[in-house]
Amino acid sequence: MDANDLSPTEWEGLSHDDHMMLLTFGSLNPSLAAFTHSIFLLSPASVGIVLGVVGAKGGIWGDQPLVDAQGERHIPPWEPSPEDFLLWEVPANQSEIEKGKIWKLEQFTMLIDSRTPLNMLAETYLFDPDGKGFLEFTEQVSAWLERLRWALIPLGDDVDYAIFVTSRDCAGWVEEVERQLHENGEVAFGLRPGKGRFHWDEPMGELGS
Repeated sequence: MDANDLSPTEWEGLSHDDHMMLLTFGSLNPSLAAFTHSIFLLSPASVGIVLGVVGAKGGIWGDQPLVDAQGERHIPPWEPSPEDFLLWEVPANQSEIEKGKIWKLEQFTMLIDSRTPLNMLAETYLFDPDGKGFLEFTEQVSAWLERLRWALIPLGDDVDYAIFVTSRDCAGWVEEVERQLHENGEVAFGLRPGKGRFHWDEPMGELGS
């Protein structure tokens, strides 16, 4: 079930948890949920944990680095450039990521490996974002994930949470991220499969408030 398929009457008849899933993912059967994943508060600490576990520097797909290799203001090209993605490794750009600032207002973004192969980045840049919503983006990310290996995706402008999702061969990273989050007193949860759809694996708390 997708949010766009519902009539106003059907929408009103949904539970609070289903409202939140549709508002967050756009669907009760998001393809990302089929991969090993974890949902948690997006913060400098959680971003640091993710990058530590995956052993990489991050780059923000869907946004532009602030500065270039010389530390000057980065003027992006008209079209996204795979070569420019490495600029995320410049310390000033990494500093923004370390602050947990991986979201952009009304725009889909995700944190991925700054060393993502150029041919993979070039393929992702062929995806036309015009008129696309969160659901369309995440469906596409699901098709890329086995080669991206991991992604940390903010769940929207009005929700301070993100989903960390990995390829099948990197599923152990999710368990380690959750272990470290729990050591820090942070809550992590996810989506569990049901009949033809997914459910939150616990009743919605702060995310749904």
